[in-house]
Amino acid sequence: MVDRFDTDDAAIHGAVAGMGMVLMPPVMTEREIEAGSLVELPAAPSAVLGAYELLTTARPRPVVEKFRSWLLKQRPAQGE
Repeated sequence: MVDRFDTDDAAIHGAVAGMGMVLMPPVMTEREIEAGSLVELPAAPSAVLGAYELLTTARPRPVVEKFRSWLLKQRPAQGE
């Protein structure tokens, strides 16, 4: 078993533990928000941190297409 340390995950767990706030894209905190462990600040703008790029072959496998479709639904609308 390999233990991995993720600073985003640590920041979320710290906020859940009451150690402060966290600035994350909604997709990274939706589980905690739905559970009531975190709340969104009212009228706070959505955070867009960094960028991701998905590169595929000319004819990707169905599972890759399914992931791509999900990923596109997660991105904010233009102007947000």
